[in-house]
Amino acid sequence: MKVGILIHKCSGGGAERVASEISLLLVEQGVEVYFLTFFKEDKEYPHAGVRLSFEQEKTGSLLVLFMRLRWVRRLKREQKLDAVISFLPEANLINLLTGGDTILSFRNNPESLSTAYKVLFGLTLHGAKRIVAISKGVEDCLIRMYPAVRGKTTTIYNPIAPFSAYERPIRSVKRIIHVGRFSNQKAQQHLLEAFRILAPTRPELMLRMIGNGVRKEEFERWIQENDLADRIEMIPFTWEIEREYEEADLLVLCSVYEGFGNVITEALTKGLPVISTDCPFGPREILAPTTLVNEVAKQVEIHEFGILTPWDDGEETAKCLAKAIARVIDDDELRIRLQEWGPKRAKDFSREKVGQAWRRILNM
Repeated sequence: MKVGILIHKCSGGGAERVASEISLLLVEQGVEVYFLTFFKEDKEYPHAGVRLSFEQEKTGSLLVLFMRLRWVRRLKREQKLDAVISFLPEANLINLLTGGDTILSFRNNPESLSTAYKVLFGLTLHGAKRIVAISKGVEDCLIRMYPAVRGKTTTIYNPIAPFSAYERPIRSVKRIIHVGRFSNQKAQQHLLEAFRILAPTRPELMLRMIGNGVRKEEFERWIQENDLADRIEMIPFTWEIEREYEEADLLVLCSVYEGFGNVITEALTKGLPVISTDCPFGPREILAPTTLVNEVAKQVEIHEFGILTPWDDGEETAKCLAKAIARVIDDDELRIRLQEWGPKRAKDFSREKVGQAWRRILNM
C-alpha cells in the first residue's frame, strides 16, 4: 500500500509532530509512505518515508494555492498513491480538491475555523472517504456542523510522545509550566492573573511559559507592569521539552478551545500533575474519561487523572485556576496520586494502539 501524508510543514506544532509520528508508525507496519509538505525547515520532527516538498513561496496567495493544488494532484497521479492523509485546514482542502481516496484529519475545534474554511468545507467535505477527528468532541462537532459526513467519521487520539520513562520524585510545587503558542486560543492571560493572585502568599512559586506567538510582547509588558519579572519566565519553544516536563511540578492549561491537548498527555507520561480549563474539546476526555464528553465544569473538579476548572472568559476563570493550583500545592495526597496515575492514563494513547487504529482506517 502506498500512502501520502500531507501537511504544510514538519516542525513546530502538535499537528506536525503527530503527522510525523504517524509516518513512522505506518512505515513500521509495512506501508510505503510519501511524506509531503509545502515547505521545509532546518530542524524537523523525526519522520519516515519518501520526503517530498513543494519548493515555492511559503506565504499564502491565490497563485501559490493553485500551484500547490497542481503539485499534489501530480504527485497523487505519478506516485499512484492509494490514499492521502492530510492534516490541518489548507492541506485538508487541497487533499479534497485533488481527488482520489482522501482521509482528512481534523486537529482542532471545527467551530474555530475561519468563515471561508467553514463555507468551503460545507461544499466539499462530503467528498472525503474518511474523516478522522482528534477527539470525540471534535467528531460530534463535525457531524453537527456538516450532517453529510455522518457515517464517515471516527476518532483516533494522538499517540503519546516517545519520551523516556521517568520516576518523578515526591516534592513540593515550586515550578508551574505552560506549553503553547502565545495566542487568543491559549488565553495565557488567565494563568498570569491566577499567578498574580497566588504570588503574595506563595513566595516560592515560579511560572515558566514556553512558546512563541503574537501575544508574547503583550504578556511580557503585563509581567513587567505587575513586578513579576523575577518569578515569571517566558522562553521560546524548545526541542528539549521533555526535560522541561521533568523539571516542572505542575502543568496548567487555560485554553479557550482545543482539539485534544497534546501537552496534557505529554505531561501525564512524565507523571506531571495537570490542571486544565474544561474547554471544548479534549481535556475532559483525557483527564475525566468516565464522564460525558459534553459535560461542562461549573466548579473546580478533581478527577482521576487531573483537575478541570470552569471556563467563562472572565475573572472567575483565573480565580478557579488559582483555587485549583492552591489545592495541588496544599494537598500532598492528591498531588502524589496524580503523579502515580498520570502515566497509567498515558498508556491509553500508546503508539501501538494509535498505529493499529490508523491502519484499520486505511484498510476500510
